[in-house]
Amino acid sequence: MAGKSKKRRATKRKPAAKKQPAAKKKPAAKKQPAAKKQKPAAKKPAKPTAKPAGIAVGREELIAMLAKIAPRLAADPIYANESNAPFDASELEGYFATIDGRTTLEHLFSDTLQGMIQSVRYSGLQVVREIFHDDKQATITTKPTLTLKQGDALAVIGDLVIEGDFVNDGIVIVTGDLTVRGAYIGPAFDYSLAAVGGTMRARDVSTSGEILVGEKLEATRLVHLQYNDYSSILPAVKSKALVIEDNFPALGRVDVELRLEDGQTADQLHTIFGADAAVQAAIDAYDGNESPIRTLIRA
Repeated sequence: MAGKSKKRRATKRKPAAKKQPAAKKKPAAKKQPAAKKQKPAAKKPAKPTAKPAGIAVGREELIAMLAKIAPRLAADPIYANESNAPFDASELEGYFATIDGRTTLEHLFSDTLQGMIQSVRYSGLQVVREIFHDDKQATITTKPTLTLKQGDALAVIGDLVIEGDFVNDGIVIVTGDLTVRGAYIGPAFDYSLAAVGGTMRARDVSTSGEILVGEKLEATRLVHLQYNDYSSILPAVKSKALVIEDNFPALGRVDVELRLEDGQTADQLHTIFGADAAVQAAIDAYDGNESPIRTLIRA
């Protein structure tokens, strides 16, 4: 069952001194399964207090790779999406030029490219993906679970596999694929970033943060994008259900059984989570913070 998509053209900015992302707008009231309390005020992304150690990349290397792949990026239809901004090679090169010699991937995405429109970070991800595509450092990194707090940043060259849940309030950059056997859970009302060069897979995905993928986002059960001015760029989405609440992602191909954008009924939640799911209990417990969907994901 398809719903009409809300779309918004991202406003393109000229390169300027870096600044923190603007405070998120207070989400508009929407139909919910239960009465809503006032949502907490949105916070600015927390930046790392110091330049983190990690995988390094050079300014000239970034600029050279950008020039090499610029024609392909300029022809990518995802930049023509009404919720995205056009590709601008000179704009991104201007940010790369501010790097003093070499930087880490963690610092590149948490500092150099922060505060800009999401298409700049998306283009930066494409450049980084190509630089490390055949890198000898590329491996499969496996973790039982993973939690990144606000201010944390993690970069992985190659693939990252999380056997359980991944709670991300920080910034993660994966040059290959990210596989989460459990749920990927970002913040409910704040900023976070998952930048994945290849494909991101999870059982469930729920976040108000930003997800950028080079190829596609796949979820066995649910993709839930909610309340945020910093929206995701997803060339392809495949899932049982897609729920969008006050969020304006740039979506390419969408392959889902159920798409909702105007709240959810108890019956629809049962369709997503199963007849035996504690849907009514999740609705009754809703206090304006954790939505019934996120409660059911965590169950």
